[in-house]
Amino acid sequence: MLEDQIENSKSGLKNAKTEEMSLKRLVTVKREKLAAVEIKLKKIYENTELQKQAITECCNKFQQKRGAVCEKLTATDTEIMQLKGAIQQLSDSIAKEKVKEKEIYLSLRVGLEKYHENLARTMNSYVSSREDKIDQLIGLF
Repeated sequence: MLEDQIENSKSGLKNAKTEEMSLKRLVTVKREKLAAVEIKLKKIYENTELQKQAITECCNKFQQKRGAVCEKLTATDTEIMQLKGAIQQLSDSIAKEKVKEKEIYLSLRVGLEKYHENLARTMNSYVSSREDKIDQLIGLF
């Protein structure tokens, strides 16, 4: 019986050692799988970080382009406002010049009418003076 117990114990020890080796291999396989999964996760994380950087760079480029377009729009808007101001000044200046032109025209017209009236009076007085002189000369003969 003691021999059977020793034999059973040896057999149990052998089975335990076999099971231990099997479990060690299983643990090694699990660790290798875990390491492989960790490598995959690290690669995924690195790829995600690279994508984040690429997206951030792309967004920064768009932001720079947007800023440049905004600056151009602001400059164009400023230029438009300046041109509108210049156009308004020219319109005001033209209106003032038209008023002056009309005043000068009316002044010249009034002056010309007075000149014509004076010329007509002078002609009438010359004609009547001539007729008087002719009458006087006729009266002498």
